[in-house]
Amino acid sequence: MNFRRTDLSVRERAADLLAQLTPDERLAMLHQAMPAIERLGVAESRTGAEALHGVAWLGTATVFPQPVGMAATWDPELVEAIGEVAATELRAKRAENPLVSLNVWAPVVNTLRHPQWGRNEEGYSEDPHLTGQLGCAYAQGLRGRHERVWKTVPALKHFLAYSNETDRSATSSEMSLRTLHEEELPAFRPAIEQQTAGSMMLAYNRVNGTPAHTQPELVAEARSWTDGSLAIVSDAGAPTFMVTIQGAQPDGVHAAAALVRSGMDSFTDNDADAGPRSPTSPPRSSRDCSAATTSIGRRHASSRCASAPASSTPTTPTRGSAPAPSMRRTHASSPVKRQDDRSSCSATMPDSSRSPSRSASPWSVRSRTPCSPTGTPARRRTRSASPPACGRDTPTLR
Repeated sequence: MNFRRTDLSVRERAADLLAQLTPDERLAMLHQAMPAIERLGVAESRTGAEALHGVAWLGTATVFPQPVGMAATWDPELVEAIGEVAATELRAKRAENPLVSLNVWAPVVNTLRHPQWGRNEEGYSEDPHLTGQLGCAYAQGLRGRHERVWKTVPALKHFLAYSNETDRSATSSEMSLRTLHEEELPAFRPAIEQQTAGSMMLAYNRVNGTPAHTQPELVAEARSWTDGSLAIVSDAGAPTFMVTIQGAQPDGVHAAAALVRSGMDSFTDNDADAGPRSPTSPPRSSRDCSAATTSIGRRHASSRCASAPASSTPTTPTRGSAPAPSMRRTHASSPVKRQDDRSSCSATMPDSSRSPSRSASPWSVRSRTPCSPTGTPARRRTRSASPPACGRDTPTLR
């Protein structure tokens, strides 16, 4: 079984494991609760652990200041050191319970664009570049500096334009290309480019009318920043919300297919149920499933998640049953402004007249070019500027 050989590359190990899986086993590995594969000695495992400022949600652990407080230090080295402690303590929790995941849902690199956002304490700054550098530093601490083995695998969140809390699964963040390339992408890029993050969680909201979970052009842009593997995970319950709240897909089967084809690798949905949604569900493309499970396999090999023998273990919390947000229409008349006067970026309720199965991307060459507030077409940019290195390789900001 070459997938257990640590002298091989992660890509080779993942490909070997994938080749030995049946179609049903591949599908099950797309879920956050992956069942054991006893014939290969692969243990049951989970995807996702909260570690924004420590791992106290799992029990006794060190509690650090919220990220917005960490950012007040202007010290990437200190932020990285905090990440190192959080990763060590998560490893300790996993030693107690093998179902504790080493795939961590942190850091939050959404910029703090509006004071009324309900999760400002989870982010670092309103400045995308400072956010990117401190998020990269924290991810470096979570990842560690071992050449081959990652202590944990950080997942940046939430991609993209997520500074809206009320009706967050229903609203659309309207964003110009200028805002995209100057305000949103720069906060995510450093950790991906420096390979301190190995995963990325998508946002509940729509972006320019299309669910953020089904915008392959944006995911492809993020993946273009690295030659390594970047696993894409859903937020809790988001696959179901595409049907029940957003009305973007007619049922769970179509939603799952759209998500996989948009680049999704791991579904955080339906608690610990990794089984098929319906016995009559048509099979997904084997090519799509292979690509997604390969990404998951690489991520697990990086953190040695697939090396333990199958065993009976206690349960650990999952996030697949997140409460659905309210659908109060009172907010439709007062959109939450997410951007200053330089460009347009506001959160609005979806237009009921729009087709629920809309698939055209607002970023495709066939789409209408977004306009600036003055009415002139915004300048299209293909790539945002390369950021400097993060963590200890970066001079301390004072």
